[in-house]
Amino acid sequence: MTTMPRKEQLLDLLRSKKKLSNDSMQQFLYCSPATLRRVLIELETEGLIRRFRGGAMIEIGSNQEVLPQYRDHVLIEEKKHIAEIASNFIGRGMCLFMDASSTTKAMVPFIHNIPNLVIVTNGLGLAHELINKTSYSSKIYLVGGELIRDAESIVKEFSLPYLHQFNFDLCLFSTTGFDTHAIYEANYYQAKFKRHLIHLAKKSIYLSDHTKYSHQHPFIVTSMNKIDVIISDKKNDELEKASLSLDIEFLY
Repeated sequence: MTTMPRKEQLLDLLRSKKKLSNDSMQQFLYCSPATLRRVLIELETEGLIRRFRGGAMIEIGSNQEVLPQYRDHVLIEEKKHIAEIASNFIGRGMCLFMDASSTTKAMVPFIHNIPNLVIVTNGLGLAHELINKTSYSSKIYLVGGELIRDAESIVKEFSLPYLHQFNFDLCLFSTTGFDTHAIYEANYYQAKFKRHLIHLAKKSIYLSDHTKYSHQHPFIVTSMNKIDVIISDKKNDELEKASLSLDIEFLY
């Protein structure tokens, strides 16, 4: 096993558990104490975790975003599952907004044969995937604005007027956390940008794996009753009950 996969696996585990002992992490990675120490030092140097005596904890605080190089390599099967369900909402000739998340990027293989799509995105990585792997009859638009380095996405106010030129059928997006009351973001501009898109689209579809449930962050994207569909990778009785009361379609 190489260092990079170990880093990805450990970061994913810490995102889920929040805090772990060195013994637990060593057993999970099936590695020596020296190897674990090297991996932890790398993650701490990159600002993703914080080590303490005998263990480590996640350092992705309420105002931080997960780096794209890690997002793209964690919970891969879960994101594929969500992406496949989401692709069933997309039909020929639709106008879509797809955000810069790794979950929307996972949708590309499922929509590549759908013709005449108009897809708008603020994600650099997603735009590259779409232009190379979707039908030649489809058109891809990248919004203008300030590039957020850690997220590889473009936001800020001067990208908003551009969006009013499109008649969006669907807004497909993910965030850093949600609960039964609201959807949250770690970044103010991301929250404002996505809130605007939800308002513009005829239908909003929220894509989120189970690890983001009950995670609150400083900025509210929208209250849950503004969402039409929630797609996750696991059954959640509490969320299912709330969705039913709000007339939201909850799929998993």
